[in-house]
Amino acid sequence: MCMRLCSFLAMRAFLARVYGRVQRVGYRRFVLDTAQELGVSGYVKNERDGSVTVFAQGEDAAIEKFIETLKSPPPPAQVRTIDIREAKPRPGLRYFAIKPSPLHEELQEGFGAIQTIFTDYWTEAVEKISR
Repeated sequence: MCMRLCSFLAMRAFLARVYGRVQRVGYRRFVLDTAQELGVSGYVKNERDGSVTVFAQGEDAAIEKFIETLKSPPPPAQVRTIDIREAKPRPGLRYFAIKPSPLHEELQEGFGAIQTIFTDYWTEAVEKISR
């Protein structure tokens, strides 16, 4: 009993809003992969204004590393700013998940990510040919 209670008491949580190029570029998948790697639980979801919300909880060292990693996603994602506030841990939340948007938005996001990757590849190929 103490083991679960003690680990819960040592847990830290935060709620963040991430702004920048964070939708239709694979950012939520990046956040999910990072959380799973660090043993952080919570969720990530798209917002209508183009930002992304992240709720995460875990041990202090893991949360610190998680927050730092959120700031530097792989291209083509780009983080402009992150608003972070401490939150109350949720003991029932054991895993990290992507909270899906409506299906039509998820499909647009998937196609948008593919288009971005293809456009970046095409631009790079044209630049190499032009040299």
